[in-house]
Amino acid sequence: MRKFAFLSFKALNTRILAASLVVLPALLGFSAYMLNKAFYQSQLTAEKVALLAQTYAILGLTEPLGDSLSVVGGLHDPRFATPESGLYAMVVDAEQRTVWQSNSLQISSLTVPKRESILPGTEQLQVIEISGSPYSRLSYGIVWELSGIDQQFNIVLLHSQQNMLQQLRHYQNQLFFWLGGLALLLILVQTAIIHWGLLPLKRLAEDIKQLESGRIDKLNEAYPQEILPVTNNINLLIDSEQKQRTRYQNTLGDLAHSLKTPLSVMRSILDKPPQATENERPSTASIKNGIDEQITRMANIVAHQLNRASAKSQSSFQSAINLRQIIVRLGTALAKVYHHKDIQLDIQVATELCCTLEEGDLMELLGNTLENAFKYGNSHVLVKAEQTHALTHIQIEDDGKGVSEHLRKDILQRGARADTQEPGQGIGLAVAVDIVSAYDGELSVTSSTLGGACFNIELPK
Repeated sequence: MRKFAFLSFKALNTRILAASLVVLPALLGFSAYMLNKAFYQSQLTAEKVALLAQTYAILGLTEPLGDSLSVVGGLHDPRFATPESGLYAMVVDAEQRTVWQSNSLQISSLTVPKRESILPGTEQLQVIEISGSPYSRLSYGIVWELSGIDQQFNIVLLHSQQNMLQQLRHYQNQLFFWLGGLALLLILVQTAIIHWGLLPLKRLAEDIKQLESGRIDKLNEAYPQEILPVTNNINLLIDSEQKQRTRYQNTLGDLAHSLKTPLSVMRSILDKPPQATENERPSTASIKNGIDEQITRMANIVAHQLNRASAKSQSSFQSAINLRQIIVRLGTALAKVYHHKDIQLDIQVATELCCTLEEGDLMELLGNTLENAFKYGNSHVLVKAEQTHALTHIQIEDDGKGVSEHLRKDILQRGARADTQEPGQGIGLAVAVDIVSAYDGELSVTSSTLGGACFNIELPK
């Protein structure tokens, strides 16, 4: 198959140029044929007009001579009297017998082929060959009354086409020269047009290389309308890939952040204070139960984050989750992590109050905001919740230093932190914002009645 590889035109400019090289000669060849034919027809028409004029001149000099006709007087065109002049005339009767002929024909060796008579008042032009040379033969039918009887005659003129063919060959040479030049010019122009027309595609290829090397983030819109759908779709694909990559990166960060709390709880369970007595130290069973609970929570966190990474949409029908039970579970775990601060958790939430979120989302949302309160609070954390006909309002307050008003929006961004002295990556509150936004809710930061920060969460009921 390799020997036919040259037939595989993979480049667009090669394809277009090859098509032009096939179509252009065909069009120019057809044009040359038609122009040549039209010129030849115009020559024949001019030949017929000129010979008819000569015929009328002969007819004007024709007189009856007995039972025949004769041309009286000399003809104006001297070629009729010159031998081998190429112009000859004769008058024949109905039986094609010559009754008169010009001097040029009398002394010529031409043998004129006979033909049938034509009707009076009609003319006919033919191209015939005599002794290997082409001639134009014009026959003109007339009727003459001789001895009271109408007799038919034909005036026949013969004219050599040598001069006409020379003119035709000269015209053909000029025609082929100019059409060849035109073909070459058109090919050059076509090549330039192809190069200019394909420049956007070459620029697109260069831009894609820059995309691959990371020098640009997306394709610009300075392309022709025919290419814009392609570039727009490429940009959409790039945006989708970047969003997916960002989602995976965020999910990994969220997963690592979410696993910190259960790991800290497990560490606090396993770390026995050296000054504690045997009675104060937790039993093996309680340690096992505590670790099992955190392992279960870690498994749920991993499953929840995998679901988020796969971008599964939130279901419209969620089970009602008891809000107070979730807060108590999270508070118990965080109390073990921050046992050295002896935080007092005050839960002002009705026992029957429920929230229609996925349990994993609710655990993540409240866990991140509660951990923030435990981390930055001094000794007191307050959780309040109430429901209206459309919303569930949750407030988490602490008695820490609070958050300056100009930083309250910044700390909700991923990676932003107000206090760089405390360990952390600035992910927890951003995760909380993502979860609240997924449920068309709102999260804001204000000042707490305890003196610290107050996180206000509003979720659809």
